Amino acid sequence: MTKLDNWLLVSILLGILIGFGLGIGLKNAKFIDKESIQWFFLPGNLFIRSIELLILPVIFISVVAATGSLNAKSNLKITLICISTCFLTLFVASLTGLAGSLILLSLSPSQVSSNKVISIGKQKTTYDIIADILRNLIPKNIIKATTNQEMTRYSPIEFSNFTKFTKKVEYIDGTNILGVLIFALLIGLSASVLDKKAEIFREFFKACNDVVILALRCLILTVPIGVVSLIIKAIYEIEDLGKSFKKICLFAGLCIGALLFYSIVILGLMLFLFMRKNPFRFYYKFLDSMLLAFATTSATVCIHKSIDICENDLKIDSRLTRFAVPLYTTLKADGSTIFIVMSCVFLANYAGVELNASDYGVIVLMTTILCSCIPSVPSASIVTILVVLNSINFTNSNIAVLYTVEWLLDRFRTAVNTYSNCFCTVITYELCKNNLDNLETEPEEAFVKEESQIQLTNLSKKNLLDIEIV
Repeated sequence: MTKLDNWLLVSILLGILIGFGLGIGLKNAKFIDKESIQWFFLPGNLFIRSIELLILPVIFISVVAATGSLNAKSNLKITLICISTCFLTLFVASLTGLAGSLILLSLSPSQVSSNKVISIGKQKTTYDIIADILRNLIPKNIIKATTNQEMTRYSPIEFSNFTKFTKKVEYIDGTNILGVLIFALLIGLSASVLDKKAEIFREFFKACNDVVILALRCLILTVPIGVVSLIIKAIYEIEDLGKSFKKICLFAGLCIGALLFYSIVILGLMLFLFMRKNPFRFYYKFLDSMLLAFATTSATVCIHKSIDICENDLKIDSRLTRFAVPLYTTLKADGSTIFIVMSCVFLANYAGVELNASDYGVIVLMTTILCSCIPSVPSASIVTILVVLNSINFTNSNIAVLYTVEWLLDRFRTAVNTYSNCFCTVITYELCKNNLDNLETEPEEAFVKEESQIQLTNLSKKNLLDIEIV
């Protein structure tokens, strides 16, 4: 970690302590009225607004740049297997996070907030839920998709002795991230297939990607100020501090448990089924790489170490390792996926909002897709969480509570991300070792956003969902 990384971590921890102190002090102060306290909340609100401002350009440009850089034409089969493995493991990680969330809900059931308006009406059917997702996947107007999403609504019509519900599909406020993602994937993959004909197009989006990531990196420098304000607001609005602290600790414990279960049990079982090898020996070989990831909170730093272990200890063809390890490091973040799913459910539970089956489905789907394309900047996970919450029409101001445990969960996440990347490389080799003769290799950095491209006082690259956020 660079000096700036250390400064950011220390300042966030100080911001948490200052926010707690000021929040408790202002909560008990009798000389400050409710109007004056709003000035303490304003910096946090502006910080969240600034993140939301960059969400759409960051997501769209990052997806086009990442998918457009794939050498899919010459390495088609191996690339397809890599992408399929990537999304499969991300989906399994999302389901693991959902399972952990359900355990969280059973141990800490939500209390519907007193200021939340609850409307009782006809519930959407399974068809309505699936149809809404599919309609949003393929928007008929990409411009409108940036501001609105389609949703099935039932409107009651009162008669003298009964009530009739009429169904209609209408637009609601909120970016249709699913539609934007599919459109970006289509554009990026098309540019990848066109190869040299679309070289200028790809270079343009790579430059745009550098610009928006630099803007996001600059914004991340204001995190400590935003954290102080958001923590003050969260503490001031909490009625029972002891109960809230227990919820946060329970969330952190279950999140770590879900990460360990995924890496040890699920990936271990998959490794045994695919290769008939003892997964614990496999864990031991990659222990150094995982410890490095835990210490640095950066999966990118571990690329060379992971490649060295794959080639020298596991005897995997270097042409594959130098293609697959950087690709997986860029395209997947299983640990972050688990964290994001559990964070979304936790924040809803914390706010006293009950989610339905369609909300859980959207959270899993959105997280699976987003965790394959979020830029590698600090606090990107917070950006992703805001996107996912927006997709289920839920706005939450208590996201600051995640910062209290983020510094610890970030390290566990990154270690799981690194191990999963190595695991997928081994699986890919087993599936593709007979097709390596036609593999055209590229430099390791081809699929990794180089730190040298964007330097902000030597800010080192962090994994995407951090408050990496990877």
